[in-house]
Amino acid sequence: MTENLPIEPDARRCEETLAERVARARRIREEAAERVARRYAEIKPDTRRWRTRDDLVIPSEPLRVR
Repeated sequence: MTENLPIEPDARRCEETLAERVARARRIREEAAERVARRYAEIKPDTRRWRTRDDLVIPSEPLRVR
């Protein structure tokens, strides 16, 4: 994961108004959401089977009532 941070101090100095900062933050958030959606779309489901032990067969016994 070698992505550059979207927030750089020099880029922030170029923005004069609050509306520009809000638009930039919104654009950064949307780009991040697209990256996350793309990463999750590329995940393949795990098809491995975990085997802990052989099936346990418990012999059935009649109930004992005292």
